[in-house]
Amino acid sequence: MDVLKRIPVREQDAKERATNFKEVCLGYNKEEAMEEASRCINCKNAQCVKGCPVAIQIPQFIEQVKNGNIEEAYRIISESSALPAVCGRVCPQESQCEGKCIRGFKGDPISIGKLERFVADWARENGIKPTPAAQKNGKKVAVKTTVKDDVVSVAATGDKNFSLDVKGSAKECTVSNVVIGGEKFEGTFAVATEISDDNTVTITVADTAKLVVDKNGNIKELSVAKKYAQDLKISK
Repeated sequence: MDVLKRIPVREQDAKERATNFKEVCLGYNKEEAMEEASRCINCKNAQCVKGCPVAIQIPQFIEQVKNGNIEEAYRIISESSALPAVCGRVCPQESQCEGKCIRGFKGDPISIGKLERFVADWARENGIKPTPAAQKNGKKVAVKTTVKDDVVSVAATGDKNFSLDVKGSAKECTVSNVVIGGEKFEGTFAVATEISDDNTVTITVADTAKLVVDKNGNIKELSVAKKYAQDLKISK
């Protein structure tokens, strides 16, 4: 095996896929996945993890795939991601984890997305489910984003709540139905979203309000500027 080249992934023949709506990419089987995983050099300072928005422990799960421990690989992925079958298919790995892969400096980067997809599909086919939390902290949060008629609606609910509807550009938006901690705001604000090195997400609506959510969905900070509470129209 040439370790500088990826293991090719099987695809439907062009004549066959022209007659159906099934996935073109068939993905790896177990043997192919193990062979591709063996190309990983298990970096001590894994840049691929830094390139992953949810910081999956990529070298660790790939090591388990290499050894044929697919269930353990799924457990490792599930610590950081609830949607590996989706992310393995649609995430832009070429500019994220695979774009940071050290192996890619000489040869092809590891097919991280295809390996993630294989692990997720194998787990589903074998009835493996994510391990539930050993201890619950009593807190719940749900984050939902919907798009309708060019309006993006974002909502985070938990012990405190944050929701807004956005229409316009990324820098200057018309924001409506802004609800923060039970207070409703109306107006036009600059909306910014930032992901920090520790994978916390900060959503800022001008200097009106700020919401910080960690990678586990826990709301770390939720603040509203008092001056805006006085100047803007507020309804409970």
